[in-house]
Amino acid sequence: MLKRMELMTWMELAEAVKTTKTVIVPIGAIEMQGPHLPLAADSMAAEHVAALAAEKSGAVLAPLITVGTSEWHKNFPGMIGLSKESLIDYLRQYCRCLVRNGFTHIFFVSPHTFNDEPIGTIGLELRDEGVLVGLVNLWHVSAEVMASRKIDIKEGKFTHAGEIMTSVIMAIAPETVKMDKAVAESPAVPIPGAPFAGLHKIKFKDISFSVYRSSNEETKSGSLGNPMAATPEKGRAIIEGWVDATVAFLKEFSVC
Repeated sequence: MLKRMELMTWMELAEAVKTTKTVIVPIGAIEMQGPHLPLAADSMAAEHVAALAAEKSGAVLAPLITVGTSEWHKNFPGMIGLSKESLIDYLRQYCRCLVRNGFTHIFFVSPHTFNDEPIGTIGLELRDEGVLVGLVNLWHVSAEVMASRKIDIKEGKFTHAGEIMTSVIMAIAPETVKMDKAVAESPAVPIPGAPFAGLHKIKFKDISFSVYRSSNEETKSGSLGNPMAATPEKGRAIIEGWVDATVAFLKEFSVC
């Protein structure tokens, strides 16, 4: 049975902490996800996977942190975000509440790159106090999940608002996906002939360099990939891979 913290009474929570010291914290973002996906796509993926993993592992599910840090997308409508410093302070207070309630192992499920550093900062702070913090970035490990599950992704990798993200949201909340608005778009690069090589990165004469620009300088539509081959079946397979891997990891993490 899923132990969803915000729906428990204080007495139920006190009893739950007697049987598990592990709590799973889903954290996402509110930002543009192309013209066809909802602003909350990251948060939706985080909460869905975290809930399944908590139910299967016996950990407690903490309330979703809906807003992360999303300054890269500030020039598109819809972004609601905290500064990196504000998110660190928020996570510090949030996690200290969890510790006060008896949890010693805090595991974050986050699909959002820019949340990683603030989570790591708090993780190192709390480690000095005997608390263990962990994280899985869902989009970052999607390639590994695809390979292990032999999931056919035409793009071959994760892209912002591309095939993987679109497939996952199709599986979670198909009514929010507007494929008639979907656009396939490759990132615009600042130097002609220097191909895109990842977030803020380009290849120039076979060497990686970083150039820092806002997302609206790299895409007009908000897509940084090709979502056209997305299907809910692919999304369900990716989610299943995430959950199975996370549950197996939590079994070891919880006794560290």
